[in-house]
Amino acid sequence: MKICMLTSLHSPKDDRIFFKEAVSLKNKGFQVNILCLADEKGFVRDMAGNVLNPNLESCIESDGINIIGIPKQQGVLEKALHIIGKGKTWKNFIVKAVEFEADIYHAHEPQTAFIGLKIEQKTNAKLIYDAHEPWIFSRSIKEWILKKLCLSRLTNLISANAITQQSLLQENPKLNTEVIYNCSPSFFLNYQKENTEVIICHEGSLWFNRGLKLIVEALIILKTTQPNFKFRIIGDVFAEEKKYLEKKIKENNLEENIEITGWLSYNDVPKSLAECSIGIITNTDEERNTLAGPPNKLFNYMTMGLAIVTVDLSATTAIINETTCGIILQKRDAQLLAKELQNLLDNTAIRKQFQENALRWAKTKFNWQSEAEKLFQFYNRLK
Repeated sequence: MKICMLTSLHSPKDDRIFFKEAVSLKNKGFQVNILCLADEKGFVRDMAGNVLNPNLESCIESDGINIIGIPKQQGVLEKALHIIGKGKTWKNFIVKAVEFEADIYHAHEPQTAFIGLKIEQKTNAKLIYDAHEPWIFSRSIKEWILKKLCLSRLTNLISANAITQQSLLQENPKLNTEVIYNCSPSFFLNYQKENTEVIICHEGSLWFNRGLKLIVEALIILKTTQPNFKFRIIGDVFAEEKKYLEKKIKENNLEENIEITGWLSYNDVPKSLAECSIGIITNTDEERNTLAGPPNKLFNYMTMGLAIVTVDLSATTAIINETTCGIILQKRDAQLLAKELQNLLDNTAIRKQFQENALRWAKTKFNWQSEAEKLFQFYNRLK
């Protein structure tokens, strides 16, 4: 069976698209292509911005999966048409998609779901919309395209959390749906190890809306009682966030306490996580955060056996309560976060119990092998 992944906003090497879904489907025996948008020069990039086709190759083969980029057309008119699913870029995209003669087209954004409906009309294929994020409550062109032009015509929906699933079902009760969490792939387990040093970490780029200020304020407090603590950002900090962090590090003598790895390849993320013992989730309480999740980092922390300290985010909180693998902060408060981190640093028995619980639940339930099986079963019951 032939599958064509469609993506316009994500990198074709996105964690969920490539390393989880595409690789799993390829290993199951499916022939998988990923059709994406390249930049105006024709370059296709990975999550770190590295060019995948330096010689402008039209097809990039990676782990047995073909990646094909359609260059974005230039010009003001073309860009305006692109927003509403028209213009030369989308025409070229549709032509190439139809050429694949796929049995299933798997779209990863509202825009590609809309384009996927056009592809579906030209073929006998089935279409899946994979909702990574909760667009339903945002005021964006993505939401408008999805709700006004697509949703009533969609048949098959995958979502990364139950909140998005239920919201979309309210709009279209006839949807055939499945929730597939962003759990960690099995190769993460290869890097687990015992640590002599306790390192606190945050995995992923650390923006203000991911709780950068709350973390920094808590670490300043923590330094008064734990002057040698270690905090690692597994990822990077950019723009105004970078200026803020550098200023706070200098003002509070945190140079020896805070480490920033920079952007890591997906294969290197578990290596860095394996050296840590406590993982933090501190997203702010804006709607896009509270209605989303569970975040990738939750499952990555669990798979690597980290104790977790998180703010109250409904999808994340439900899993922490189920697994007893960490602490849920009752409010977003730096004093409280510093106190809970201090408690975990001081109390080895509690910290290790959380770590053991996290690893046990990751192995028995919250793992990509289980989610991949749900993906395969969903493919078998497509309408």
